[in-house]
Amino acid sequence: MDIKSILNNNSMYIQKDLPQKSKDQNGNTNLKIQDKLELSQEAKTIQNSTNNIPRSDEIKERIQDKFYDSDDVVSKVADNILNEIKNTK
Repeated sequence: MDIKSILNNNSMYIQKDLPQKSKDQNGNTNLKIQDKLELSQEAKTIQNSTNNIPRSDEIKERIQDKFYDSDDVVSKVADNILNEIKNTK
């Protein structure tokens, strides 16, 4: 299984906006939290590329079969995350 890095690619990021205050009809202050997702043109191109269409049927089947819950897969994902963290320092 090949797990690709997303940490070295700054073309896609998630920005969380600060909470915005608003008042309801009774004058009570409410906090409105909004999330924002921005995709770069490069990410949009990759998303639309025919070579990068996810194998959704295969992935769904693996989820149903609990493939991703196995110790081997969890260990490999953890190792790759650790390597990514080490490489970004």
